[in-house]
Amino acid sequence: MKKFLPLLAFVLAMDAQACGISRSTSSDLIVKLLKDNGWNGSKFDTVCAKLNRANAALVIDGDATVLAGASVGWAVLMLKDKDSNIATSDYSSKTTSVNTNRASMDVAENLLYSALNNALDNYDVDKAIDALDAARSKTRAALAPKAGKK
Repeated sequence: MKKFLPLLAFVLAMDAQACGISRSTSSDLIVKLLKDNGWNGSKFDTVCAKLNRANAALVIDGDATVLAGASVGWAVLMLKDKDSNIATSDYSSKTTSVNTNRASMDVAENLLYSALNNALDNYDVDKAIDALDAARSKTRAALAPKAGKK
């Protein structure tokens, strides 16, 4: 039994770190921020597990910029099916952060990173998954062969 305890601890540690949120984004900056820093939202593990069970991925949009002397970072999260192009923006999560004291791209990028994590923490992932499931059902019904047609 003692031989298996280190192996069990290793497997459990790997499983705890194995949860990754699949995502789709066209923003190189978002990819870099998440690659360098990961997610730090308090609901990450819960959201991750639910998305993986639902075979869903996040669709992420957002940007960082300086406008009129203010640093701005914003993020929007939506869901899509991992294996198809079926997606839903119902129950998306949106966050914008602004700093009027320091106008710089470094500050704006930090605000974007905060906006990503705040959007994740505020995401009603259960309702979003239900909306994605409804979109999947509608798509399957629309693509299903009609009875009596050949």
